[in-house]
Amino acid sequence: MPRQPLKRVIPLADKSKLLFGIACPEKRPQLTTLVGKILLAWPHVESHMAVVLGQILGADSEPALAVYEILRRSSNQREAIETAARIKLSARDQELLSAILGVHKSIEADRNAFAHGHIGWTDALPDAL
Repeated sequence: MPRQPLKRVIPLADKSKLLFGIACPEKRPQLTTLVGKILLAWPHVESHMAVVLGQILGADSEPALAVYEILRRSSNQREAIETAARIKLSARDQELLSAILGVHKSIEADRNAFAHGHIGWTDALPDAL
């Protein structure tokens, strides 16, 4: 299949500029800094999730962290936590944990968009990357 043209997500005026790639960060340095902070925070989020698994298992956090990191897919990580929680936690605690895991899944999707998505710039949106 031949390469498809770029699909415009936002309508742009004929004279609007649209740019993708490594030149974009310098166009919006404050937003670029914010994206960097989001990406830098993620390893801390992941280590806290490993500590949650360790607390549920009643294990030291070091072995739990090692097991958690072996589970590369986040869906497997959440499933490990949920499985341990079903055995160990009360129904109320499971409900609270389920809410936390839901938030984790949501922010992970946003983080993945920043980490793996295409960053672009347009003069039509002055407060956006």
